[in-house]
Parts: sequence; structure tokens; C-alpha cells
Amino acid sequence: MVDGEMCIDTTDTIFKLLNAERVDRSEIEEPESQEPPLQHNDGDVFSHSHASTLEPKRDWRCQPLRAHRRIVMTPIGFHIHHAQTQEELIIVLADAMRCHSSVHNHCGILHRDISENNILMVGGDKDAPVQGLLIDFDYSIPLDPENAGRRPGRSGTLPYMSIGNIENNDTQRTALDDWESLLYLICWTATIGLTSEKRSKIREIANDTKRSVLSKLPIHKWIDDDEEVIAYTKRTHMHSKDNFNSNILQHFHGEYDQLIFLAIELHEALFLHEGCEGAAALKQLPTRKHPVDRSNLISTPTTSPELYDPLPKRVQYEQAIVQNLEQVMSRYREMMIEGLR
Repeated sequence: MVDGEMCIDTTDTIFKLLNAERVDRSEIEEPESQEPPLQHNDGDVFSHSHASTLEPKRDWRCQPLRAHRRIVMTPIGFHIHHAQTQEELIIVLADAMRCHSSVHNHCGILHRDISENNILMVGGDKDAPVQGLLIDFDYSIPLDPENAGRRPGRSGTLPYMSIGNIENNDTQRTALDDWESLLYLICWTATIGLTSEKRSKIREIANDTKRSVLSKLPIHKWIDDDEEVIAYTKRTHMHSKDNFNSNILQHFHGEYDQLIFLAIELHEALFLHEGCEGAAALKQLPTRKHPVDRSNLISTPTTSPELYDPLPKRVQYEQAIVQNLEQVMSRYREMMIEGLR
């Protein structure tokens, strides 16, 4: 579909995008081919060794356009719910984010949809150690100057979308949004559990209250129907160590100690970086030499110039924060591999 019109095939689509018309070969006069000069080879044989350089140029509109496709006939990985331990999950997530960083740094592409459905678990048996694979680049965008100052629009999967993504605000989308999604993925998974038994139990509806355990937890607000509620809730939960601990970490399954430690470090790197601490929109504070307790200053995000939002400023520290995040994930990956041996 291009400009509201249905195109017959890939070739039609490309011509539409190029604002050109397809031309039948019979409508264009092709130049007469020139006979290339004979050239002598070392083997005393005359041949047309450079004939291809003298081929007549054809009108590009006559050339057939092809779209390369690949069809996967066998599964190459499994859903991350197949991870049996927190160690396996951390390794899979670390590998996926290593892939994310590689594509981001070498190809200039931002994934924009880090979620449980877009990370595969590969291997995991005696012959092949567990690994992670990042898939589904449908929402990805190129990080070129043309897109640098443009708001790409809301994309991703609840409850893993970053705050800026949910609000669809003017803050530049960067790798930090995807790393923020990783933190939310860890929090959600560690809350509902890895095994199907745990996930079923936390969603089970109680006969007396007609509510599930999950619906009573603060994290359940992350899947509210109202985007403003989700964004405000995440700002509140992420704003400080105390907020993060009381609303999120305390509801992790107790046996996921490594996921707790990992979540703490990722949260600290993303939301407590010096110069852009916090996540809630606050009243503008005077500059002070000592840290200020802002936990009681949380307010509903607005566009008022009197409010200070630390998330847009966080973009300025993207490189340093991402480097810290990569080091954290790499360190935990090595620890988990050592623990599985």
C-alpha cells in the first residue's frame, strides 16, 4: 500500500516510491551493441575478455526488480520462558543486548522493541550452551542525521515501553530507551516468575476477591489502558532507590537474588546517573553541592516550564550510561556462566 493505493507486487511498490512509471521494453529503443576489440592473451588465444564493459546501458525502468526473501522452515530458538533458571535468563538477555549494541554501533540501527517475544533462547543442552538472540526489527529505525531530531512515534510492547516512548514526547529516542525496556522486562519476568506454574499462580483469580495476585501489585499499573497512567506510574516507580525497592523489587520472587542485584544496578545506571537523577517531573530545584531528597516532590508530568524533567537531559549522557550498562550485563553474564559450570 503506497499513498492509499494497493500495489500489485514489490516492483510496483518501488516504482511508486520513486515516482516513476514502469516502461515496456518494446517502447524503448535500445542502443546497438558495440563489438569489443579482440585482445590477445598469454595463451595465444583471442577472446573477448572485457566485453562486459562495453555492454549497452539499458533504461533502468526496463530492469526487473527483485526482493530477496528468506523463509525459515525450522525453529532456531525458543521463547525466554523456556529458561529454567535465573542464570540462563541473564545469559540470554545479555547476549541479546550485546547483539543490540553491535547493530546499534556498527549499523546505526535502533531496535525500539525489546520485549519477551523478541528475544530467543538458543541452545541450552549438553552439546550447546545457552545463548540469546535478538529478533524482529519491524519497529527499528536508522540513526542518521535525518532522524536525529525527529520523534519516531510510539512503538513497542507493553509493559516494556520506555517512559518517553509511552508519552510519545519530544525527547530524542536513543539506545537508552531500549535499555530501559530491558530493565522493565527483567522486573516483569522476576515478578510473575520464570516457570509456567509461577505465572499461572500469580494470575489465578481468587474466589473471595475476584482478583489475581498480579492485579494487586504496583507493577500491574504498567499494563493499564491509559498511557498517561502507565507513564506516570513508571516515573514514580523509577524515580528513586526507595521507590524502586518498595514498588518493584520487594515483589520479585525470593529465589531470584541475581535478578534483584542486576535490576538494582541497571536502575542505578539508567535513572540515578549524576547530572540527570530521577524520573519524575519535579519543581525546578536550586543547584546544591549535596544531593537533595526529591522523593516527596513527585508530581504529575506536565508541560509547564516550571517543571524539571531529567529524562531529556539523560540523552546528553547516553554514551557513558550505555557503556556502563554494557559492562554490567557483560559482568553478570560471566558470573552466570561460571555458576552453571
